[in-house]
Amino acid sequence: MKWDPCAAPAALGTLRGVFTYAYDVQGMACVWLMSGTSNTDDDFARYIATIQRFDTMAAGWSSAVAVMVVDKDNPRPDAVWRKRMADASTHIRSKPVFALVSQSPIIRGVLTAINWLRPPPFETAAFASFEEATQWAQQRTGRSLPILAQLLDRARQDAATGTIRTD
Repeated sequence: MKWDPCAAPAALGTLRGVFTYAYDVQGMACVWLMSGTSNTDDDFARYIATIQRFDTMAAGWSSAVAVMVVDKDNPRPDAVWRKRMADASTHIRSKPVFALVSQSPIIRGVLTAINWLRPPPFETAAFASFEEATQWAQQRTGRSLPILAQLLDRARQDAATGTIRTD
């Protein structure tokens, strides 16, 4: 059986909702992770805050990469949070390539809904697998991105231990 880095570990199945992330400033890459079976307003608010933080850090980079991984059982955000996410990503200065990864076609459809609310100011795509997203990002940026798998591993570790980053 092939290891799927987007499949939530069994231990995460008991968590209500966890938003975690990891980024690499030198490689200008960020991976966000929504795991668990529900999300809180705090999860979404922290996600929006990290979008703004990553945008500030990535300003001036021509090949910044951001990947959002949403685990299979994690629900889609409601209309209010979809609108807030769209608003938060409207004026992104850094223009990263952005990939959404989810096994759920409904979650992948959220990206379409957000893009309807605002035309994306950066290149976006949705994928069912992390490997596909990584390959796409590598093609778009012209650089090797093994750091993305490392960042996803770090975000999963934080989710498993309940670590909430504030950096």
